[in-house]
Amino acid sequence: MKGSSLFRSRLIRGWKFQYGVWKTVLDWTVMLYIAIPAVVISTMIYRSWWQETPSWIMDLPLFLLFFAFYVIAWSGNIHMYLEEADKVFLVTKNNLLLKLKTYGYSYSLFSQSLAVGSAFLILLPFLLNHYHLEFIGLFALLGYFISLSACLMLVKYYLRTYESRMKKIGMGFLLFVIFSWFSQLVYFLFETGHLLLVYLVSCVILAASVYFSMKALQKASSLDIGIDMEQERKTSMIKLVFAAAPEIEKPVVTRRKKPLLFRKSKRIFKYRTPVTGISELFIKVFIRNSSYISGYAALTNVTTAAIIVIPSLWIRAFLLVCFPIMINSWISIVWDKIFNSNPMTKKHIESSHYFTAKKRLTTIMTIIAVTLLFIFGTVGSVLLTHFQ
Repeated sequence: MKGSSLFRSRLIRGWKFQYGVWKTVLDWTVMLYIAIPAVVISTMIYRSWWQETPSWIMDLPLFLLFFAFYVIAWSGNIHMYLEEADKVFLVTKNNLLLKLKTYGYSYSLFSQSLAVGSAFLILLPFLLNHYHLEFIGLFALLGYFISLSACLMLVKYYLRTYESRMKKIGMGFLLFVIFSWFSQLVYFLFETGHLLLVYLVSCVILAASVYFSMKALQKASSLDIGIDMEQERKTSMIKLVFAAAPEIEKPVVTRRKKPLLFRKSKRIFKYRTPVTGISELFIKVFIRNSSYISGYAALTNVTTAAIIVIPSLWIRAFLLVCFPIMINSWISIVWDKIFNSNPMTKKHIESSHYFTAKKRLTTIMTIIAVTLLFIFGTVGSVLLTHFQ
């Protein structure tokens, strides 16, 4: 078996796995009513950026876009496409393992470079037409952020060697600040016209990052780290899809002995009735589950952002009409999932108190979401108008 064929088979298997995950959510209804309209609207908006520069970009300095590229550079990770069985079947075949790691690292670097290049392509109308950058400057910035991505991939790899979560967070924040200071120095060189120095810095960073990355992958400890990273890569997309689709969501497994909220489980309602008891149970389960909270916030925030950004009035009106129906249906799905998953609560689903509590809670939470939508939508529209 060759390292190239082994990597190719695992890469194709990974693509099929990701396709299967997305296929569970992107059925024909989602594609017809959400995905396809989103692609069409995004294409129209991007085309309008080339024809006329939008007013909201006028007051934004170039440094903010530079910082956005810096944040995108942190999104990459080294993927070696290792599996648990490699500890048994490939542990003695060092040459084959090294080739698999090398191909995986090369593909990871290519994927992250493609992500950075896509970000530049999306913002290219502003960089050319509004900030009037020349192509030699654009390639200097592109080269720097690709080299920075390679460096940060190595940095995030070494951060995984820390066993303490607090140490990882603290060191990650410190490195984020340090690299931001260095990037500000590179931005100063770019602003002052020292493009040759920017190219030189980029080449040095890229060469050093690739060299030390390959040295790190040759170590025996990289096998365990690579397997853990691969497991996280496979499950990250599933967690994202499950957070957006409660009907296929798996319960969140927590290691806390006590919940973060309602630790002493005191009563929420002063007067105890079957309706308030069922409502209290749903509220506590909903608040304690981070996926429910994040899904509720994501639906509200995405709709708010769409209402603020999309210029078409009829699309805004359509979103305002559909949002209460959508959020109410989502809450109902979560409600059914909570009470149907436990035999102790499932026996109450046919009672009148159950339907009364469900109708009351879903209505209240829908009203709260709509209220937040109007508040944040109004504030965002006012701020956008002010900056225009």
